Amino acid sequence: MTESAPPARDGLRFLGWLDYDEAHEKAARDALAALRGRDARDELGLGSVRDTLSDLFFPGTSTIQRRLRYFLFVAWCCEAAARGRKRSVSSALRENEVRLIDTLAPLGEGAGVIGLQKGADLLTMPSSIYWSGLRTLGIVTLPGSTARWARHVEERRASDAPPAEEPGQGSRVPGFAFDLPPMPDGFPNIEGLDFNLPDGERIYLKGRLSTAVAARDGWGLEHNLFTHFCELKAPTNASFPWRHPLKRRLPAQTRHYLDFAAAFSRVMYGATLLYNCLLSRLRMEDGADAERHVLDYRKKLEDWARDVTPVDLDVVSAGMGEIAQLAGRLHHTIDNRTILFVRRWIEAVRDGGKVEKNPAACDLIRRREEQLKRHLGTSRFYSEAARKRWRFQAGGRLEYRWTIARSYLNDLAEERDA
Repeated sequence: MTESAPPARDGLRFLGWLDYDEAHEKAARDALAALRGRDARDELGLGSVRDTLSDLFFPGTSTIQRRLRYFLFVAWCCEAAARGRKRSVSSALRENEVRLIDTLAPLGEGAGVIGLQKGADLLTMPSSIYWSGLRTLGIVTLPGSTARWARHVEERRASDAPPAEEPGQGSRVPGFAFDLPPMPDGFPNIEGLDFNLPDGERIYLKGRLSTAVAARDGWGLEHNLFTHFCELKAPTNASFPWRHPLKRRLPAQTRHYLDFAAAFSRVMYGATLLYNCLLSRLRMEDGADAERHVLDYRKKLEDWARDVTPVDLDVVSAGMGEIAQLAGRLHHTIDNRTILFVRRWIEAVRDGGKVEKNPAACDLIRRREEQLKRHLGTSRFYSEAARKRWRFQAGGRLEYRWTIARSYLNDLAEERDA
């Protein structure tokens, strides 16, 4: 785990203004998720590359999602709120989500239940977590946030407009796709409710995931890995998407992007390890018991140096400009400073020797973090207080949301119960 997260309530207060732009809301919530994720920490400013490729390969996902069936659970919580006559649709939605937490609670720890510990005190409800994904998958047809959707429902009630006038004509739920699977009777108060997908729901979600794109102009469907990897009928335990058994069947350009993603993950993992190693050394100088962490990161750097190849360095160096252009198509920005940092890191690695003993490499890492954090007073290289809050680990191998995507693929696998 990395630096201590701020209390959830304080960390989420600034999200109150995020009403009309679901893309900004998703980015902000993913930033908060970075306090917890396996590869989500962005100490060295690589998040724009990571998010570009994540959105390309796995549109509709985010690092704080948990289980695939939540896409439908959230939609049904909205349906129940819209059907009711409670004056505040937002309040009705929240009440439904609290009841959903209670219903799923018997599944226990490790099942992926959102809000298991907080219950009714949970601030970030499943609807907030999945809303942007619901829009990307085309299940939600209105722009904006859950609050805007709730106001839309209330306005329709006030005007007594018929449901057929909704976006996605024929929808039984205002603002949702017409083909939404039927809400089970009694939802969310259904004893034994779990995350297992009946065949109809599995087919529906497979179709939605396989046809989603992050680009607003519809570009990039052929690079959606759900489209290709859903063909595997059995669950997979592949540790990264580039190790999936169907990778060899991907279209050439998709393999090209995935090969870049794999090389970038390997190459820049060394920068993350060096960052941790340098900070561990500083903590020793501060008087902390950090020697074992220094030795551990040195060993990991040795392993990394054996893993990364000259081909990896060439692929990343040559491909950064292309990926920066790709980012623009997917509504991200990879700035020139990020490209320069990556290329200078590659130069330092090509110099040979141990990077932790390479002054240029060490200085590059320090200057990059300073560039990103010093104006906020949170640079760990310059603030002992910031170092004291550090937990001797920041970042990891980039996996491009593979953990959540793999869980979705395994939920969709036809032979999952075999």
